[in-house]
Amino acid sequence: MQQQALLDLGARCRNSALTYVIFWLVLTMVHGMAESHTVLVVLVALLLLGLAIARIIFIDHLPTLIEHHYKRSLLGFRALVLVHIFVWGCLCAMSQHWAPARSMHTYMIIVGATLLQGGLVSMAFDRVLRTAFPMSGLTPVVVFSLLAWNQEGFVVAVLCTVFLAYQVMTSRVVGGDYWNAQFARLTAEERAEQLELISQTDALTQVPNRRFFNLTIELEWARARRDRRPLSVAMVDLDFFKKVNDTYGHPFGDVVLTASAAALKNALLRPPDMVARFGGEEFVLLMPNTDLEGARVVAERMNQAVRDIRLSSGDVPVPVTCSIGIASLMPGVGGNMQQDIDNLLQSADLGLYEAKHAGRDRVCSKEDAPRPL
Repeated sequence: MQQQALLDLGARCRNSALTYVIFWLVLTMVHGMAESHTVLVVLVALLLLGLAIARIIFIDHLPTLIEHHYKRSLLGFRALVLVHIFVWGCLCAMSQHWAPARSMHTYMIIVGATLLQGGLVSMAFDRVLRTAFPMSGLTPVVVFSLLAWNQEGFVVAVLCTVFLAYQVMTSRVVGGDYWNAQFARLTAEERAEQLELISQTDALTQVPNRRFFNLTIELEWARARRDRRPLSVAMVDLDFFKKVNDTYGHPFGDVVLTASAAALKNALLRPPDMVARFGGEEFVLLMPNTDLEGARVVAERMNQAVRDIRLSSGDVPVPVTCSIGIASLMPGVGGNMQQDIDNLLQSADLGLYEAKHAGRDRVCSKEDAPRPL
């Protein structure tokens, strides 16, 4: 969040960098100082222009600088901003006490107050700049006013001090509003991410739900068609789950579902593979870039993982097994995605039926069904 705040700070201050030199040239031309003291005006203009260009270049490179040295980038940005306003403060003090520039003193003070107020609105959320910025701009004016040791100088010093206190107090309010908005935005983003995660996750087993599986298999089907690689699925059904619920109760059935989901998930060895709850006691496994024999290897490992679950109700051990049906396809260039996916899941269902029919606790595909004589 701090890095983003610095980027926001840079974006707010970039466009105002050139206003210093523009104001200086306009005021000196209108009041004749550009004509009477050309060299001084040009030198000051070059100084302000150089600072402006340095600020703009620095701000444009902030994203890269922050990645490597955040603290140095922050210090460098603050230094450029403070030097810029300090120079203007010195010019204001000069216009008050140097006779050739006194005709534009009032306008220099007005412009200085405008720069301070506008800059502080942009920088209020930086705890250092919201105090150091007005101090850098007003300190030269206050010091030279007090050194003059006259009533006018004293009045200017008091007014500048009051203005400084006012700016510091108001900047805290503006800064607080910025950070409250940032925290609110961050909280909203976190809640949105949590809601999205909830919408994709089965509440009981904490594996992806059917909705997320449907979205993912469409993406994997498109990738398989593009890369001309096989796509496999496995339908997993817990054996005799209804009997477990009837015998030991639904709370224990939830324990079995949770333990089975964890075992299936832990049996996956590749990041692209995914297990999701399909409904009830049924799970589905998605295996990109996997042919039928590869799917069988994965399914056998998952079958063993479920078989290794150790649960008991009281002192009674409760064995857990599952039946798995597998299927694979190679999406064709002109294939229909939804039809291919439906056929793939249906083929896995037929394999699951064959596994149940053959005695459960095994892996089968529809090709394993006995051929009619």
